[in-house]
Amino acid sequence: MPIINSDLLIFSVSSAISLFLVIKGVPTPTLLQINATLILVLLLSYRQFGSSSNQFLQKLIKGLLLLVSSALVQILVLATGGFFSPFLILLHIYTLGSSFLLNLTSSVTFLVFSVVILITHIIVDPRIKAIFLDDPWSVVLLSVSFLVIIPLAQYLIKTYRIKDTLSKLLHQKVQTSESILGGVSELIAITDTEAKIISLNDVGERLLKIDSSVAFNRPLLEIIPLKNSSGELLTPPALPVAKVLENKVNYIINDVYLENVFGHFDKVSLQIRPILNEEGQVVTLAFVISEMLNKGYLHHDNLTQAMINNKLLKESFRSRLTGADVSFRVAFARINHLEDDINITKELEDHPFKTDIKNVDLPYLCQQAVKLEQDFTRAIGVDLTIILPVEPAETSFLDLKQSKLPREFLPISSYGVPTDENYLLVATQKLIELASLLSLKTRQPSVEISVEKQSVGKLLIVTRVLGVVGNYSIQQTDNLLKEYYGSASLNSLAVGSGLEGYIAAYIARRLNIPLSISFNQYSHQIIISLELVKTPY
Repeated sequence: MPIINSDLLIFSVSSAISLFLVIKGVPTPTLLQINATLILVLLLSYRQFGSSSNQFLQKLIKGLLLLVSSALVQILVLATGGFFSPFLILLHIYTLGSSFLLNLTSSVTFLVFSVVILITHIIVDPRIKAIFLDDPWSVVLLSVSFLVIIPLAQYLIKTYRIKDTLSKLLHQKVQTSESILGGVSELIAITDTEAKIISLNDVGERLLKIDSSVAFNRPLLEIIPLKNSSGELLTPPALPVAKVLENKVNYIINDVYLENVFGHFDKVSLQIRPILNEEGQVVTLAFVISEMLNKGYLHHDNLTQAMINNKLLKESFRSRLTGADVSFRVAFARINHLEDDINITKELEDHPFKTDIKNVDLPYLCQQAVKLEQDFTRAIGVDLTIILPVEPAETSFLDLKQSKLPREFLPISSYGVPTDENYLLVATQKLIELASLLSLKTRQPSVEISVEKQSVGKLLIVTRVLGVVGNYSIQQTDNLLKEYYGSASLNSLAVGSGLEGYIAAYIARRLNIPLSISFNQYSHQIIISLELVKTPY
């Protein structure tokens, strides 16, 4: 209900502004100048929308966009002839658009206010009044079009929302599956019962260098080149798919080799798992490919199902915490945080550190890190903000990246560096978490992350803790990158795992990325910097 009221209030304000301009008899050139200003404000507001993690600021910008856009449409119609304007159809289009994005009540309110403004325009403006007296029936016909648009909007929005609800349910199911698979270190391919790919997890997309949308509906062995011990490519009959479908049990093949994924012809383990529906029928198959590690490393393949069950249980528990006491939500966030850090540390120490070097756009990577850390920072009461580059080329690149345009069609980013994207993302997340914990000692816990050009060929990912109280010595800041913060007794870090800085430093060292942390006593900031070298890509 509050959302509806806010929309109605915004439309009331924009219509009051337009009505005021009509009554005052503002000349057409002035109206066009006002329109130009509104367009500029609209563009600037749109650029800022979504760039901040502050929910209040996002709602404020959304309201401003609604106010400016509605006023822009009304004033444009007034400036070009009111009821007799060639742009009158914009009122119909805006009504339909607002009914989709907002609700029918708000869109009809906008339409009614607009009609009142147009009628007032006829009464007040002598020129428009003269045209109306010459041809009053044209206004009557146009008024009928406004009446027709209401049931049309109602019909379209009803049809759209039924489809949208079904789409959201399907998307939510797919997203839940992907979020579960995305957290597992193995290459996982979900196929239909004919072994045609439905989706790949993030590890699969990265190692195979192919997007799930490209691999969709293609045979598994066409996308994943598996070979036997003789070096011959596997054919569909070599996979026990028929046995999996018949017996509905897992099958494991150990004598399999994968080319150009875990190295040249490295031995891997292939596990085929049936995925059943509620009736017990096999609807899809999961192909799980795990690296056969050296004896000096631990192998946790037997924990995969437990990890998936754990994630499902936590997501169920998280949904029940909505509206619960703050202390419970903080405790849940801390449990997740501690568990993630323990698992990451085990993964780093138990497995070979293998990288996949490619060109990584740092602003986009920081956006992803902020998105992944929002639940944690909100739970502990920290305001997390990202500052993106203002260069038009980078802004366009980020827009294209968000649109899921295939990598080969993306332009070369001036903020791109050659590195391992997944490892760098984890390191950036850990530094955000470390900064968030440090900010708990400040009056208004705030963390800011940005990407800065230091010099030719060098870029910095900078994470700042704002409004720091007191002083930090070099010894104290160095300890933050050690296990358990060098056993430092800092109260604000008590809610942490003690592994955030250690994980980030470990990854930075293996990727040859200089990592520094310092305290600026003049700006009262703790500054954490990752220095990356840019080379031609």
